[in-house]
Amino acid sequence: MPMKSKTESMPLTMNRKLTILVMVSFAGIAILATLLASTQPASSATGACGRAATREQTRTRAAASAGDALLTASRGRVIAPELSGSSCVFAARGMLRHVATEPSAGTAFVEDGEGSDTVVIVDQDGVERVAVPGEVTHPSWSRAGALVWAEDMSRLELLAPGSSVSRSIGRPRGASAVFSPVFTGTRSLVSVVQEPVGGLTTGEDDGLNNLWRFDLAESRWRQLTNFDVRGTRWSLIRTPVVAPDGSLLFVRVTGDALETRPPAFELWRFAHGRAAKVGPLPGEMFLAGFEGRSPLWNAFTADCGGDWGLFRGTGSSLQAVGCGAVMADPVVEPDPDVAAEEAHAAHEAGDAGSEVAAHDEPESAKRVGILVGDFKTEAEARAVAARSTLGGSMIVDHQTQPLALAPGVWAAVWPVDASRSAKETLTAVRDTLPAFRERSWIVPLK
Repeated sequence: MPMKSKTESMPLTMNRKLTILVMVSFAGIAILATLLASTQPASSATGACGRAATREQTRTRAAASAGDALLTASRGRVIAPELSGSSCVFAARGMLRHVATEPSAGTAFVEDGEGSDTVVIVDQDGVERVAVPGEVTHPSWSRAGALVWAEDMSRLELLAPGSSVSRSIGRPRGASAVFSPVFTGTRSLVSVVQEPVGGLTTGEDDGLNNLWRFDLAESRWRQLTNFDVRGTRWSLIRTPVVAPDGSLLFVRVTGDALETRPPAFELWRFAHGRAAKVGPLPGEMFLAGFEGRSPLWNAFTADCGGDWGLFRGTGSSLQAVGCGAVMADPVVEPDPDVAAEEAHAAHEAGDAGSEVAAHDEPESAKRVGILVGDFKTEAEARAVAARSTLGGSMIVDHQTQPLALAPGVWAAVWPVDASRSAKETLTAVRDTLPAFRERSWIVPLK
């Protein structure tokens, strides 16, 4: 049950997979939790960024409280990518992801903790922290100041402006998940809905996504798009955003579970009751909102150390803004839940050392590795491993590495050795297999 509070001291703080599943039960709208509130100014509640705030940082924090700042999440901080010098606006307790802003409403982002997350809301009243016992993704504002997010892989939570209770929205009947909600008006929101696809087993939500609209007054879902797949093909929807003209833009990603070539990325628009392809995208990139009438994008760039870069514009006129992610998950930080699994795996393997050793030894004792997957067959995993210039890989399944893989799928794994850290090995694997950057992560090994 989420508890909303404003704490005395709050140095503020995206899942190992790009795909985020939110498993929810069909229950219409129900009141879930009573939220408690107190007051703390944003400047003190969010903590320092390692040094005294500059005038630009102070000004940007004030703009963030009004929802009028361009912000991203990068390496455990909320940053203003256009600031000169230090770009840190809010410090973080751990991994931080998914930044949402709305003029006159405020700023919200997710502070990802080990086993539990927090929705951090920064507005003119200060900082509110909504403690959640599970996983939180994709907060999104309405123009009226309502906030919705996906919670605990089980539901969407809606917090009305001025309300002290959140309400739960169940997924459409027959669907397997709902995520990435966005408001399309005062009484409706649109979400990505995952539909089950028989015979397709990839270990993620690489099946079939469509957009559905939920009417807040009638508590009723209605399907908007009608994408379909056949055989081992898959079709995903990512980062839906409302354009200034009221249409809905989103990225569609398509591929085949039996192919190792990179998937296709396309920009689509939903307007006047139908979806239409705007055009192909040059590679892996995701919408990050709008600045005026100009779309913002997240894409990987070497200028950000292999992390997400933020760009504005369209087509060949893309202009670099800075670094950090908006709705995409971080790729240079391990998920705290995965880190906890690594420590637990080390303990189960007989590591009776100190708490420090429990966190350090997995990297040096080959108890963690970099996994690239998941694949439906062993042959697919071997084909991908052969494309990497790094040696020392092994092909695994659930039987050989039950801590790393679910039953029925295969993966290539590079164990981490004493010559480099887990993060350095992850970067090296992703550099040699850029098409699988979002299908690679740190895992505990048996």
